[in-house]
Amino acid sequence: MNKVRAWIEKRGFCVAPGAFHAVDVESHTVFLKEEASRGAALTLALHECGHMSIYSERARFPKRSVAGASLRQFLASQRKTAAERLAIVEEEFEAWRRGEEIGKSLGIRLPPAKLRRRVKASCLRSHVAWCTRTRLQPRKRHGSVGRR
Repeated sequence: MNKVRAWIEKRGFCVAPGAFHAVDVESHTVFLKEEASRGAALTLALHECGHMSIYSERARFPKRSVAGASLRQFLASQRKTAAERLAIVEEEFEAWRRGEEIGKSLGIRLPPAKLRRRVKASCLRSHVAWCTRTRLQPRKRHGSVGRR
């Protein structure tokens, strides 16, 4: 976990305890909730590093499409279009992938794959549930798309 903290701090962010795991780009803070197991804590911390990687790329290449939405966009409103909600879930998948790559590049011995899959599945399940239970904004029609 020390290597992960060092990776975060090297990029100008601080680590703070939080009610949930999140990256706040505006305050340059990575919030980490205390976990029962070190393996779950490491897995989730690396996932937040994946979000940092996405945000960093988005800042360097603002015109390039990068998965997802910011934390502010995520928390701003529970009424989102289907495309906005999909972008958030898409970013979650990408952050898991990047986080694992970061862990490997740091030479960290990752927790067992079974634990990583269980933690990832639990988190993704909550995002997908949020995505499907959120009330949709009316869809805008574009030409004949969606018309019968």
